[in-house]
Amino acid sequence: MKTKDLAETRNMKSNIFVRPNLKAIMFGSLLVVVAQHFMTDGHSQTRRLLNPLSASAREPGNDGLRELIQTAADSPSAEAYLRLSYYFEKRGNYRQALYFLRNAERFESSEDLN
Repeated sequence: MKTKDLAETRNMKSNIFVRPNLKAIMFGSLLVVVAQHFMTDGHSQTRRLLNPLSASAREPGNDGLRELIQTAADSPSAEAYLRLSYYFEKRGNYRQALYFLRNAERFESSEDLN
């Protein structure tokens, strides 16, 4: 009887340390990575391929910029410089936006003095 119990004990010990199925683990982790990629980045694939659109439909294009600059040159006013500042801010050119904003402040302060 002892030999039977000893054989069962050895069999149980060998079942405890069974090698994990590494192929299944790798396949499962790959499946999780692919699913996570499609859930987070899959929807934005077309957005990366397209050219970025303007923030507003009312935002002037390059012709509108020339027109704004011409208006500011012909009749300088705080409003004209504010429009230019807003245009450059929307385009991400913050240095030019700040420049025109400061000019608008100068014109506004000179209009207040008069």
